Amino acid sequence: MKKMGAQSVRIEECNPKNDSEISYEFDYLGKHIDSKIGIKAHRIFFVQEEIDDEDSVDASRLTFLSFSKIVSYEIEGVTNSYLLYSVVASPKKHNLYIDKKVPLTNYYFHAIKNYNFNIKENGYKFNILGSPFFQKNGITSFCIQTALATILSHTESNTSLLLPNKINEIGGFCKEDIRNGGLTNIQINDFIKDKTNFFAKTVDFQEKDTVSLLNGLKKKYDFY
Repeated sequence: MKKMGAQSVRIEECNPKNDSEISYEFDYLGKHIDSKIGIKAHRIFFVQEEIDDEDSVDASRLTFLSFSKIVSYEIEGVTNSYLLYSVVASPKKHNLYIDKKVPLTNYYFHAIKNYNFNIKENGYKFNILGSPFFQKNGITSFCIQTALATILSHTESNTSLLLPNKINEIGGFCKEDIRNGGLTNIQINDFIKDKTNFFAKTVDFQEKDTVSLLNGLKKKYDFY
């Protein structure tokens, strides 16, 4: 955020009564955890402008660089937090030599689209042209759910973010499947085949397979 010129950050606690995404996440965790759970969530805004008075902010004059929601929970004395999602604007840095902003292309997922947000509690309405990132919670979502959520959120058919736990719901995965630590290769392939417009190719990354795969990619995409 510093490279992109962020001058202000604002952190607010989310009220599940006014936030459908947080309400869904709280309910989902509650249904799939046997123990009593204490849970809360916060949203974080990074903006390019300097905000002096946080109580009287005109959102229309702000340049939103990222918007995130973080969920924190406590189960049987153990606390943890995870990034439900973060949407970050396509990163740019001001180039003094040409006097304009240029893209930062390193360490960044390059598929972007417009994501619109409407925050009922503070009246913010804004959009960010960028990419989403999801983090597993280690209880009901793992690497594969977050990876699928990232890919499918980018499709034109999805006008809003597809949360990792929604992957479980769409796939019809039972509590035992979810709490097992992820999904099997068969479940993943069936989900992609039956629930999306994509196809899946499974590769076992042994040395001989890796060499063959890389050679095929080099030939097809002119990689060097």
